[in-house]
Amino acid sequence: MIKVTLEMHDARKVRPDGSRRVLAYKRYDAEYSSFITLSYSAKSNVFNAWDHNSAEEAVKTAIEVDYWCELPEIPGREEEN
Repeated sequence: MIKVTLEMHDARKVRPDGSRRVLAYKRYDAEYSSFITLSYSAKSNVFNAWDHNSAEEAVKTAIEVDYWCELPEIPGREEEN
């Protein structure tokens, strides 16, 4: 077992300081929520877009998320001999 600690940021208040992939959390309703790995475009200031997307494409593919965090580093398995 491995233990991972996530420091989530409120997406309404804080955005990543540059374009990158992030782990995002979205609550759809009282019974359904989801974690998802998404790209974040600093150029367009939206999740689920890349900087090379046009403004129109970025708006079309954007996903509003509730919280986000940096992707956690998960240690790899040692190769067996």
